[in-house]
Amino acid sequence: MALTRLQNPTISRLFHNRNFCIYFAGRTVSVVGDSFYSVVLILAVLQSTHSVTSGAMVLLAGTIPIVILTLVGGTVSDRLPRNRVMVSSDLVRSATQFAMAALLLRSSPPLWALMITQFCYGLGDAFFDPASTGLLPQIVASEDLPAANSMLQLSSNSAVVVAPALAGIIIALAGAPLAVALDAVSFLVSAISLYFLTVPRGALALASDSMLDQLRAGFVELRRRKWALVTACYLAFLAFAFNGTIFVLGPAVALSRLGGPSAWSLMLSAFGVGLISGSLVALKLLRTRRALGWAYLGNFGVVPLLALLGTSDSKWFVVGSSALAGLSISVFGVTYPTLLQQTVPKEILSRVGSYFWLARVAPMPLAFAIVGPLSARFGISAVFNVAALSLGVATLVGAGFPEIWAIAGPPREIDDNG
Repeated sequence: MALTRLQNPTISRLFHNRNFCIYFAGRTVSVVGDSFYSVVLILAVLQSTHSVTSGAMVLLAGTIPIVILTLVGGTVSDRLPRNRVMVSSDLVRSATQFAMAALLLRSSPPLWALMITQFCYGLGDAFFDPASTGLLPQIVASEDLPAANSMLQLSSNSAVVVAPALAGIIIALAGAPLAVALDAVSFLVSAISLYFLTVPRGALALASDSMLDQLRAGFVELRRRKWALVTACYLAFLAFAFNGTIFVLGPAVALSRLGGPSAWSLMLSAFGVGLISGSLVALKLLRTRRALGWAYLGNFGVVPLLALLGTSDSKWFVVGSSALAGLSISVFGVTYPTLLQQTVPKEILSRVGSYFWLARVAPMPLAFAIVGPLSARFGISAVFNVAALSLGVATLVGAGFPEIWAIAGPPREIDDNG
């Protein structure tokens, strides 16, 4: 079939690419470790401090450096060899995770120490993520970028599904500190894989230019690509309206209307299955014309989940809509980075990409801060319904820009049937 004919040669080329194989292996180990940590962190902090507020403060401490330094991370990643920036970030995060594991071995670790450790972890994220956007086009041919992003997203999404269960087993058998230590080891594996990459020289910004000038150049490059500017703004709204409501209020709905914690677990599992499916759908979509436009329209698939969480008492309707939302977000999450990597010059790619990383993270502290009080004032259902309506409108507005439908990768990526 057409999908098989298109996929197999590309994926075969990828796994004959030494650099990609090394990078893929290291990233896969790292995302599994990260998935362990995302499950363990809040649980471990709550068990140690017995305070929901303390848990929120630790999470916020990890977000602050990402918001403040992501743009700087993009600029540094355009000035220095990106794999070296990523190695340094991995080593920083590995050290912080070993420190966190040591803290959690204590019966009552001080809150300030947990916050500082998580802050240092966020520092590593702020530099690693923009560098990773710019690194992939240096080690993978442009025509192979859709498959490369799809495979990386597939491994990441699979970890979202599998790792929580593994983390639960590890916590039950050996405790949270071991799970955090395993995350620290995963960063070491990632750092070693990045160290052995053979990255071509060149395609970097001039180190003689000032940091401020390079930051400004990155924004100018983003602004002159209207599709990229619109998409960055849309990502920020998606993070605020979707992530902010789902992860704060979703568990409360599961407990009050959908049958308890098992409903929340089923919903997250279905979301993960949707994410995995979306990674494969995106690979086909990127071989058609107007891929980004279709990805925008596909993101209407997140609206039913928000609406049903606001109105439905049916666990299975919510679980089904969660799978659809995961698929929609995954397709979008593969499509826009691929087009960014295929159309933005490599020497400025990390700076432009850093705006997208910032857009995904910066709204979260505000969302976490106001969603709770809004739900207390107007009700959880009202918050979900407003989020569904506003996100539907934002998706329609984003899809209405002609530039969203005009952007395409290299001509050889286009399927005439698209």
